[in-house]
Amino acid sequence: MNSPKIAKFVLWSLTAAFVLSGCAEVGELRKPVASTYYGTLAPSANREFRWANGGLPKTFDPALAESPAEMQAVRAIFDGLTEWDAKTLQAVPALATRWVSSEDFRTWTFVLRSGAFWSNGRRLTAQDFVRSWQRLKDLGAESPHEQLIANIVGAKQFQSAEFKLRSPTNEPNQNPKENLKIENGVVKTEWQSTTENNPASNSKSKIQIETWFGVEALDDATLRVYLVAPDKDFPKLAAHSALRPVFDDGNEFNQPETASKIITSGAFRLITYDKNGIVLERSKNYWNVAAVKTEHIRFIPTKDAEAALAAYQAGEVDAVTNAHIEPLALKLLASYKDFERIIYNAVTFYEFNKTHQPFDDHHVREALALAIDRERLTTDELDGATFPARNFLPDSTNSVFGFDVRRAQSLLSEAGFPGGKGFPKVKLLVNRNDAARRLAKAVAAQWQKNLGITTEITVSSFDTLENSATIEDFDLIRRVVVLPTTDETASLQAMFKDDSNNDSEIEIGAALSHSAANSLVSIAAPTPNGFPIPLPTLESIEDAPQIGGQQAGNASAPTADSARTAKTTQTENQPISQPSGQIQSEHEIVLADKTLAPILTEAQASEEIPAIPLYFPSSYALVKPYIKGFELNSLDAPALKDVEIQSDWQPAQNDGY
Repeated sequence: MNSPKIAKFVLWSLTAAFVLSGCAEVGELRKPVASTYYGTLAPSANREFRWANGGLPKTFDPALAESPAEMQAVRAIFDGLTEWDAKTLQAVPALATRWVSSEDFRTWTFVLRSGAFWSNGRRLTAQDFVRSWQRLKDLGAESPHEQLIANIVGAKQFQSAEFKLRSPTNEPNQNPKENLKIENGVVKTEWQSTTENNPASNSKSKIQIETWFGVEALDDATLRVYLVAPDKDFPKLAAHSALRPVFDDGNEFNQPETASKIITSGAFRLITYDKNGIVLERSKNYWNVAAVKTEHIRFIPTKDAEAALAAYQAGEVDAVTNAHIEPLALKLLASYKDFERIIYNAVTFYEFNKTHQPFDDHHVREALALAIDRERLTTDELDGATFPARNFLPDSTNSVFGFDVRRAQSLLSEAGFPGGKGFPKVKLLVNRNDAARRLAKAVAAQWQKNLGITTEITVSSFDTLENSATIEDFDLIRRVVVLPTTDETASLQAMFKDDSNNDSEIEIGAALSHSAANSLVSIAAPTPNGFPIPLPTLESIEDAPQIGGQQAGNASAPTADSARTAKTTQTENQPISQPSGQIQSEHEIVLADKTLAPILTEAQASEEIPAIPLYFPSSYALVKPYIKGFELNSLDAPALKDVEIQSDWQPAQNDGY
């Protein structure tokens, strides 16, 4: 985009706004005043909300939708378990009316509303979620949202794992003979058991070892989800567009020409899809159709920010978001009432390589973090278009990483480098981007001035940068992560993924009784970050729940006592089926994890300091004043069902109209 060109366009618009603005009574002369809104104020004649949201959707598949326009369309035509409150971004009921968690926040139970239907009239059930989330899991890396379900038990198949059979401690004579190996997720094998006193008593038992996906439908209206790591914000994650259920197997998304026939569950349904945009119509089968305030939503594609601003100025669109507006134009637009700048749910940071000395020292990492003046960086180097990051998450109210030179110098001295003496040259890797280079130079200058250390900046292409990251050839590396939700655990896992080898060792203690023959042992696969999964023992195999007609071990079900003190969110006075008592297995399964546990909370990240947060980007929008209910937020997730066109809206006299 050409910055002078778009700035010239905005300047022209500013001038036009001053010419003959305002209307006087007949015979009355009034001094022209500048308009306080950018452009023409003219609601659509057919009362549809017209939105320029950065492009035309290429897919309506929740599992594959990635661009803002795609995910917004998905959120409009499909409902989720929960929805984000557009103002607070808290989870509010949608297809689920209420939910309950175990005491440890690892087991969540959702109760679906009875009046939820697909657009073809079929009732929407918990099994629709099981099938759709299984589909998302099976897509794997084909989906840009694969990481969102990584914390669900069994979401990741084993790539390679060693299985060792060992005897239970109370059966010392049991002597399993075979070590097992799993490849690509599943292994079926036999093991031989003998006793020292009677070698002739050899017997073979078949054990089928599979991964179990921790999402189950207890009945048509009850969905239960088992997590590997605790997540107190899981209902927020459940609101993401990728976790919205699809009808049947999703094959209808493979035929764009019949997109208008897609079976949906949201407030709107798709009626038109062509090069000129898409049109959504209020769905008559939506469970809360009476609350939907707009009949039609039109997504209008524009080729660039200049075209979007021109359409808005001419009154051809009612809202513009996701336009990459240049800094000079932003300064010119800032005075208008209908222009808004908000923080965006993404973060730029420098990640440490803690395998390199002295960056394995917490004192060093904290010193480098505190020696950066982020306010100066965002103002001088980034044209004031970002927000300083004093913590890792945009919605955090803490200010952990302030600018504190004295404290930073003291920490560096405690680490054995007073005044930076003896400190090795810092190897900082950044991508080939003008803003990234400017920022790196500014940070290096501050470290030199405040701590007396020097920095070697290496600028690389994206591929080279990723290769250097893989072989750990850096001290610090620039990262940019768009955070998909306000779920704290999911956000931090997205930032600090452990890409190390996840091969794990699992031991199976075989039972003496021949009843073990042909039994199924279900195990939970390790998550991409290698978080350990404890699997308890079971006194009786019959106590295990039926999952898909098979008995399965559960990696994270709470005890009965913890279930009685479960956390709950309810909107109706109906009981929720509590998580069952602790599920165990006849075969003791122990996962010996070889990787470090991930960082799951911002408090952990602030304590550990695996990286230096630098800044949060901005998001910009123009919204006509006659549009109500279009709430802007850091997720770019306004609730379209709340949008209302006030055709009788009138500007104040001093607004210049």
